[in-house]
Formats: sequence, structure tokens, C-alpha cells
Amino acid sequence: MINENKKRQQGSTLPEVWNIPDDLAGKNVFLTLKDTYDSTVRLVDEANELGGGSVDVLAVAFASSSGSITWKPAKADTSALYGEKYYEITYTNDAGENVPYIIGILTIERVVRLDADESASPTALFYDQRYEKMFMVQVNAIGTKSKFKDIGFGLVTANITTALLGNGVYKITSSIDAFDDEFKVVITPLERIIEIAYHSNYKVLDAKNLEIRFIDLARGGNRINVKFDCEIYKMRWQ
Repeated sequence: MINENKKRQQGSTLPEVWNIPDDLAGKNVFLTLKDTYDSTVRLVDEANELGGGSVDVLAVAFASSSGSITWKPAKADTSALYGEKYYEITYTNDAGENVPYIIGILTIERVVRLDADESASPTALFYDQRYEKMFMVQVNAIGTKSKFKDIGFGLVTANITTALLGNGVYKITSSIDAFDDEFKVVITPLERIIEIAYHSNYKVLDAKNLEIRFIDLARGGNRINVKFDCEIYKMRWQ
């Protein structure tokens, strides 16, 4: 079995070639890419023509004393992936058994210019590929919204409302279901007053309403008003 690590860039359509000493041209050959060896999710799963795939995607050749396996990926195969992925190339032997032939790690390097960057003009839009969706809202101590940013939700400022319900108790309301268990919630107090031990907690009232409370752990748990950021996001894991 051959162990060979590879590197390529996100979304690259350049062919990936493995030079091999054996004749596999008459075999069913498969290429599989996963996050981990034991994952049930195949990020890439291709076969040569004999294996039911296409020679335009996975081609196996042999001439004289050397052969090759060539993968011709589509842009979408790796445009959403980055980091180290495990790959394996296998073939089916005469007994119908799946035989590992090449294994290794395919490192997919992130790119700066995304598919959405079609023009050559700068844009003020912030985009982080760690997030599938994310919005942030900044709330002043009196409960008014001071800043808002959206990535992927499609929200505008008017879709998020904020209010101070009582001493140290705030409410954030969304026009869409943004507070279900699909999304993470991070609360960050923005004021740093000496000897105040800020502690925040939140309660999901329903998918559209989030209640946030601040207390001072250094003063008997009294509720306090404070300026804060609230971040709602879903990570991109692939």
C-alpha cells in the first residue's frame, strides 16, 4: 500500500495525479475523501469508468511499466473545504474485495478570493469562512441597539429589535427563527468597571426571542445594566 500526502487549494480544478507501478487500468477504482477515517460522510466519492464513474473525473492508465491515477475535480468538490482531510484510493480485486491501494492526507489550503468575489472592486462586506451564518448586535446599557452586522441570515437592521425589560434584563427579538438550538449564542459585556465581576446568562423564550441578564458576582449577584455584544452563529464544519 502506498502512503502519499497531497496539497491543493480550495476550489482548484487542476488535476491531481498519482504515479503508480501497477496496472489498475482493468480494475474498478475508487477515490474517497473524508474528515476522519471512520466518518460516515464522504466529502468526495468518485469512481473510474469501470467502477461506474467517468473517465473525465477519475482516469486510470497504464503504459509499458508504469501507470497513473488522475482525479479531475470540479470546483464545487473542494470550494467549501479546508484543512486536513483523509483520502483513500481503492480497487476491486478478482475476488470482488475492496483493496486499499493509496492512502494519505489531502491538505486543502484556504484561498483569499472567494467565488463571490467576481469584480475587481473592494467591498466593505466582512466574510469569514468559519461561519455558515452569523449576525451580531450591540446593545447599549439602556437597551437601544447601536450596531448590527449580518452574514448569511439575510437580515437588515430593522429585523432585530432590542429592549431593556428591567434592571439588568434585556430582550432581543428577531424577525426569523434565529434562537433555536441550531445556532450558538455568545454574550460579551463591553464595560470594564473596576471591581465589578460581570456575569451574563441567557434564556431562549422561543425561536424569535432571547432574554439576557447581567449580574455582578462581586456584589451579591445584583442585576446591573451594561453595554454588550450578542453574537448568534452557526459554524461551517465542511
